[in-house]
Amino acid sequence: KTTTSETVDWKTYTNTTMSYSVKYPGILKVWESTGEGPLSTRVAATASARSIAIREDTKNDNVNAVFSLNGTSLSTLSVETIKTEFVYPDNLAVVSYSVGGLSGYKVTDSITTGVVSDFYFVKSSTAEVIELVVLKNSDTAALILASFKFTK
Repeated sequence: KTTTSETVDWKTYTNTTMSYSVKYPGILKVWESTGEGPLSTRVAATASARSIAIREDTKNDNVNAVFSLNGTSLSTLSVETIKTEFVYPDNLAVVSYSVGGLSGYKVTDSITTGVVSDFYFVKSSTAEVIELVVLKNSDTAALILASFKFTK
């Protein structure tokens, strides 16, 4: 859980479509990805973005990203459905985990360890399954994750 003193000067990004908010340090920016992979266009995030990345003030690839949030196509939230999101499902460690005050899952992928730290999946009150990805394991990323909350 974040404390007020740790995030008092942070900005807040609120997504009205998926009903969540997340805090981030003012030295970082929130970018929206409007496509897949390295050729995706990155623009300043709107309140209805399906996929965002919190990163340094650059439109370059994920090398400077700290954290991302993505809407998924999953209709249900279970270990089995989460595994369908990964190329190598047998390399996953999946445990129950509370995200934004709701029950969800934390996923560690042994193949991407060191590249991507952890994935978190949670189903919102609007029935949207959201994926949160810690891209750089750091105190900042942990505080961003802890500040995540649903607004409905």
